[in-house]
Amino acid sequence: MIIILEGIPTSGKTDVIKVLGEKFKSRGVSCEVFDESKRISPETYTHPDPKNSIAQLTAFLKKECSSDKKVTICCRFHLYHLNITNGSPADLVEIEKVIREYNPMLVLLQVPEDIIKQRLLYSKALHETKWQEELKRRGQSEDNAVEWYKMYQYKLLALYHDSTLPKIMYHTESLNFDEVADDIYEQAINVYGVKP
Repeated sequence: MIIILEGIPTSGKTDVIKVLGEKFKSRGVSCEVFDESKRISPETYTHPDPKNSIAQLTAFLKKECSSDKKVTICCRFHLYHLNITNGSPADLVEIEKVIREYNPMLVLLQVPEDIIKQRLLYSKALHETKWQEELKRRGQSEDNAVEWYKMYQYKLLALYHDSTLPKIMYHTESLNFDEVADDIYEQAINVYGVKP
């Protein structure tokens, strides 16, 4: 099984994945967690090409989602790639045809638009240097960055709605990421049949 968590920065992906990975492992379920840094080459950002991105994701799936692992959890995957490479609906169909072979569950963590700025400013306070590097890389002011993340989430939502994978969306305004992780775990056990 592959669980794919998508969402903008500050949506809670890292927190949910940490709790979810610990929950699987504590119950004896073989589980491995991957963040996007293990799948994205620097060229994906400098020379965005959907076909190259699909090839990278396909190679990752073949290598890391072998039958000896019961659960693979990925932070940002195909929706993220399609967003940064301006992938087409045909690209979405192509990569999801491959993903479907690995018993997927697509999870989108959505931040209500009216609190995106609040979340980003909170993140900025925690990660000032990283935040400033991100702004510099994008050549943006704080307000422009907030608008960019709102648009990013809008694009993720559109891709999510077009996805034909089994999927579920959580609104993370309450910041109760343990509850979200618990629900995903229960879905994996009861719906997907994952057993220790």
